[in-house]
Amino acid sequence: MAYLKKRGRVYYIRYHISENGETKSLMKSLRTRHKDVAQKMVRDLEKLEDLGEIDPFSDGFDPVASYKELHKPKQQCSTTREAADLFYKKKEYLSPKTIDAYKRAIEHFIEFNNLAETNPKLIKTDHFENIIFKPGIKSPTRHYYFRQLRTWWNWLLKKEIVQKDLVTPIKEDLPRIRENTRPKMISEEELKTLFKTFDSELGRKITLPKFDPERVQKWFKPIVVLYFYGRLL
Repeated sequence: MAYLKKRGRVYYIRYHISENGETKSLMKSLRTRHKDVAQKMVRDLEKLEDLGEIDPFSDGFDPVASYKELHKPKQQCSTTREAADLFYKKKEYLSPKTIDAYKRAIEHFIEFNNLAETNPKLIKTDHFENIIFKPGIKSPTRHYYFRQLRTWWNWLLKKEIVQKDLVTPIKEDLPRIRENTRPKMISEEELKTLFKTFDSELGRKITLPKFDPERVQKWFKPIVVLYFYGRLL
């Protein structure tokens, strides 16, 4: 969240966030004495942050430079290669692992469809479907391609490099990813069966010659009841 702050006669932008119980804040000068100018700068910088174009808490962040960059003449990408490279450049603040994930999907998309020298405005839905619905790949891989390519394409849309959302409508045709885990909650009937089995096993052990009463797990039922009614099972 960004706020406008005035010190002396100069306006500042103040950022304040809370993550994992830790609070961070900083102030940067907007180098202007005019409130209306400062307010517009704050609004535009908030948009850049929402788009993931800036990270106010990164080293060397300069709000004035970022604002001026926003208001430069719009950069045109005449080829898909340029559109991909521009996206990578603008996302350099992300982790190498995240960048690599984007690159694997986007570069495969460009190479498979032979789009490097094609104007991105000429890309069609078929080009995305060629990758996402390619025969022989598993559902998680299809969803991986969909997520990475959608992020890239949405960014191009926001930058007005392309005009049509070709990726989002594909989602309804994606196969579901099968869940490999059973529900976390057990039923009350299952809880009763669990305790009945515990009692039955304890009864069997009591008849054994080497039975030790000190080793009976008396804590078992209270702990399980606590977990069950605390909705942790």
